Amino acid sequence: SGDDDKDFEPLKRYHALFMDCTIIHQLNYLKEYYKDGIKNVYSTVAINTEVFKPMNTKKIYDVTFVGKASEERVKTIRFLLSNGINLKIFGGLWNNYPEFKNFCSEYVSPEEMAKIINQTKINLGLSKNKYGQSNFKWRTFEIASCKSFSLIDYFSEYLKLFKKDKEIIMFKDDNDLLKKIKYYLIHGKEREKIAESSYKKVIKNHNILEDFKYLFKK
Repeated sequence: SGDDDKDFEPLKRYHALFMDCTIIHQLNYLKEYYKDGIKNVYSTVAINTEVFKPMNTKKIYDVTFVGKASEERVKTIRFLLSNGINLKIFGGLWNNYPEFKNFCSEYVSPEEMAKIINQTKINLGLSKNKYGQSNFKWRTFEIASCKSFSLIDYFSEYLKLFKKDKEIIMFKDDNDLLKKIKYYLIHGKEREKIAESSYKKVIKNHNILEDFKYLFKK
């Protein structure tokens, strides 16, 4: 069950009543299920490391974003393009905005996404929902599993899993994001060191096969 930040109140809390087990990826919502007396719910932010893995590819993109268009994301992408960032977008609904026509492509498969992540110097993790709130996104862990570098919307819960400025780099607003993009495009060795550290953390703690073995056994 994903996107509890949008769907818990109207939908997911009721779905869970009819399930033997619910697995969620937004860890901070466990307590909301517990408040409803739903105990058979577990969390994981693990990913498929057989798909999302390091590849011997050339970095052909400066900055990419993979995900569908939303109001918050459109604002950020528009801001970055207006400030001269060399940016490529992959995902649905972007064609609804003619101004992005030269910068966007349609949906990609998980395998294609993994290759794009590997080919990118800076992967954007735009995780704000329609209410402007940041939350856990699997993409953060998929990027790390590819031993690639990302810039992520600030969300304090990530700091329970990653070391700030060593394993994860977050930004607080568009200006902060722009500043960090420019910095890390220049400082390639520092960027690669952080990507290596985040990769080691994810491979050790967030492998979906190992998580599922544990969850189903429990």
